[in-house]
Amino acid sequence: MKVDLSKLQQLDNLIYHKATGTPKQLAEHLEISERTLYNYLQYLREDLEISILWDNWRKTYYYEKEGRLVINFLPPPHFINKIPEILYKVQHCCKEIAVTAIIFELSKRMFYFKF
Repeated sequence: MKVDLSKLQQLDNLIYHKATGTPKQLAEHLEISERTLYNYLQYLREDLEISILWDNWRKTYYYEKEGRLVINFLPPPHFINKIPEILYKVQHCCKEIAVTAIIFELSKRMFYFKF
């Protein structure tokens, strides 16, 4: 499925703020068809495993768990594999830098390095 990242970011912002309105209103706001909107929601729910619910009283979509959609460019895998080594060197070579924790979100997984 072809996805417009700018539309996904707009959609995320409206869902995050619980300000989507009805599907028809949301599609009009995003300047896409309702079918495309439902395809985007399906993509977020099924492919990215994001739990998005509908509040019938407030007439808005919302995230079941608090969070945001983050679109990032990551360094190449050979660099990512060296991150623990780089962090170890930074910690031991630069004592004036207080590194307590660094979090990397990569491919739906969270890597947590604590010093």
